[in-house]
Amino acid sequence: MIIFFRHGKTEWNLQKRLQGKEANSDLLPVDVDLIKLIQNDYASVNFDKIFISPSKRAQDYSKILDLKAKEILTVNDLDEISFGRFSGQRLDEIDKNIIAARNRDKWNFCPPGGESYADLYERLTNISEILHKYSDLSVAIIGHETTNKVLIGKLMNFSKERILGMKQPNEAVYKICGNKLYKKNYKEEIEWEKL
Repeated sequence: MIIFFRHGKTEWNLQKRLQGKEANSDLLPVDVDLIKLIQNDYASVNFDKIFISPSKRAQDYSKILDLKAKEILTVNDLDEISFGRFSGQRLDEIDKNIIAARNRDKWNFCPPGGESYADLYERLTNISEILHKYSDLSVAIIGHETTNKVLIGKLMNFSKERILGMKQPNEAVYKICGNKLYKKNYKEEIEWEKL
């Protein structure tokens, strides 16, 4: 079982600014009720391993979640995609011609000084191979929307289009169990949905 958590909401998430690998906007005050719901689901789980992005927002969120594990590791490859020069900007602040080029080939588009989805997919090769080896263990990932969805797609052999179409709101958790993917949104009070 692999559980994928996305860090809590940040100020830049609210402002719809690209954060990426380069920047860190602090977490907003915690939604206590939401955290309790998530913690209740995992209070009795002693994960074999927890892998955390090195970003401050993911590290801070891991402290709030306070999951139990035999081993907790920071994994640089789990850092968010790099937006390069676009970090800190909203999409509507970026030149429309650049956005049009991005929309034509989102998978391969690379912002100046950043990385493409294709680059991120390759960056996640080592951790995906490790996770395949740990398929019989209970593992938690605490990371980011883009990194999580690309890693899930890599593990599940999803098409590029399916990966690009995935969303992980801050309050949603993904789970891979028995080669099946599930999602639970803790704001919607819906049980695990098979995808």
